[in-house]
Amino acid sequence: MWLLEAKSQRLVHFMDDRVVLCKYAVLSHTWQDEEVTFQDMQHAPALARQKHGYEKIDKVCQQAIADSLPFAWVDTCCINKESSAELSEAINSMFRWYSNAAVCYAYLTDVDIGGVNLSSTAAKATQFRALLKNSRWLTRGWTLQELIAPERTVFYDKNWHAIGDSTISNLQVAIADLTGIDTALLRDRRLLQGLPIGKRLSWAAERRTTREEDEAYSLLGILELNMPLLYGEGPRALLRLQEDVLNTTTDQSILHWTPTHPSHVGLLMAPEVNCFKHCGELLHRPDVFEDESHEVVSNGLRISLPMRNLPNESGVHVAALNCKTFTRQYDQAVLELRNIRPMHLAQTATRTDIYEVVRDQISPRFQPQSDWHNSDGSWKDDVILVKAIILKHSVSSVLRFDDNGQTDVVSAYPPHCWDHRRKQFFVLGNRSSRKDLVPSGYLHLRSKHVSTDFYLSFSQSRFGSKYSIELTDRLDEADAPKLRPKMTSSNVRLVLGNSKSAILASVLEADGRKQEHNTADISASKNTKILRVRIDTQL
Repeated sequence: MWLLEAKSQRLVHFMDDRVVLCKYAVLSHTWQDEEVTFQDMQHAPALARQKHGYEKIDKVCQQAIADSLPFAWVDTCCINKESSAELSEAINSMFRWYSNAAVCYAYLTDVDIGGVNLSSTAAKATQFRALLKNSRWLTRGWTLQELIAPERTVFYDKNWHAIGDSTISNLQVAIADLTGIDTALLRDRRLLQGLPIGKRLSWAAERRTTREEDEAYSLLGILELNMPLLYGEGPRALLRLQEDVLNTTTDQSILHWTPTHPSHVGLLMAPEVNCFKHCGELLHRPDVFEDESHEVVSNGLRISLPMRNLPNESGVHVAALNCKTFTRQYDQAVLELRNIRPMHLAQTATRTDIYEVVRDQISPRFQPQSDWHNSDGSWKDDVILVKAIILKHSVSSVLRFDDNGQTDVVSAYPPHCWDHRRKQFFVLGNRSSRKDLVPSGYLHLRSKHVSTDFYLSFSQSRFGSKYSIELTDRLDEADAPKLRPKMTSSNVRLVLGNSKSAILASVLEADGRKQEHNTADISASKNTKILRVRIDTQL
C-alpha cells in the first residue's frame, strides 16, 4: 500500500497495511482534468505541483496534519496504474483501505455552501438534501463504496468548507434519502454483511463508471468478493461478479432482478446493474427457507428451490427464493420458471429438471409456509436454471399463435413446449445434430363461432431452417409423437364439416403480412426466431 507522508507529501510504501491502521486519511472525490498520477509523484514532483489536481492532494495532506494523522491516501497518485498487478491489488483492497482509515474526506467539487454553517447538529435533513442532491459524487460507481466503507466521513464543498460529519443524524437521513442506503447502515457499517446482495446492488443501479468493467469491479468490496481484473472483457465482468456471488454465498436475492429491456427477458443473470433498481426493499428470509449452497455449472445454475406448479400453466412453475420483498407488505420473493427440455441437454435432464427463468410477468406469491411442501413432505426440488446463452446456441424458435380470441386451445403437443399464457410454442434443438430437433407438433383448437374442433399442426425441417403448417379436422393424438415433416404450405384453408364455415391459417412475416412462398424460411442465426400463425374464421 502506497501512502503520502502528510508533511513531506512523498510516497511511502507499506508491505502490510495493518501497520498503518487508523493512521491515515483517505480522499473520496470525482476525477477531473489534470489529475496527478503515481508516476508524476515518483519521477516529476515539481511538475506534479503545477497540475490542477495537485490542489486537492495538498488540501488532504494539510487536513490530515490538522487531524494529527501522519499519512494520507489519494487514489489518483497512490496507485501505480501502469502495473496491472498493483492495480488489481488496489481495487481488490480498496474497500478495506477505506474501512481502515481514521477519516475520509469527501470533496464535492460542484457543491458550494455559500458561507452557511451546516456543521452543527441543528442543520435540518432538508437543508443537507437540497445542498447535495445534484452533486456528481452521488452518481459515480466508485464513490458508493467510499461512502459505505469509512467509519467516519467529513464532507467538504468546492472551497474546502466543511458541510458536515457523517455522524450527524440529519445528514445521515439526507444521504439515505438520496442514495437508498438504510440510515441504520450509515450509523453502523457492520450491518452490511447481513443485507441481501440484491439490496446492495440496488444502491449502484443509478450510478455510472467511465469504463464498463468498473461497473462490476467497483462493487467487489460491497459484496465482500475478490476477483481478477480483465479490462477489455466488457459486460462479462458483471456476469463473472454474479457467478462469484452464486458460487461463494447462499444468497438468492441476486436472482430477483427486473429486466429493463425486452432483450433481457429469459436471462438468468442481470446484464446491467440497473436491473437491480427495484431490489432496495429486499430482506433475507431465513425464518422460512434454510440456506443451501448452489453451484454455477456450464449450462446454468444448479440449485434447490421450493416450487409450485402455476395453475392452468403447463410446464410453468413458481419458485420461492430465500428473501422477501416489500410492496404494501413484505411478500415472498419468487421466480417464474418455464420447464424446457432442449435435447442436447437430455443427459442432464434425465436426472435434473431444466428451467428457463421468465421475467416478463408478475408472478403470483405463495406466502404461507405450508404452501411450499411437496406431496412427499419434502421442501425443495433440485433443478438447473439454464443460461440464456445455452438457448441462443440452439436452433430455437417461437411459433406464436394469433387467433384474435376466436378459438380455445384444448390441448397442445409437445406439452412441455407450449406456453398457454402467451399462446406460443418454444421449439428447441441442437444445431449440430438432426436427432436433437423437435420436428413437429400440433394444437387442438375449438372455434368459438362454430362448435367444431380442429387441429393446427406444424412441421420443422431438419436443422430447423423451414417450417410448414397444416389444418385438419381429424388427428389421432396417440400418433402425435410419430409426426414427421411432410407439409409444404404456409397458407392453408379448412372447411369445417358440412357447414359453410372455414378456417384459414397463415404464417405471417415480421410486419404482419402473409408469407407468399410455400414454406416459412428461417435464416440460421443464433437469435431466437419468431413465427406468427394467424387463425381466421370465415362464416
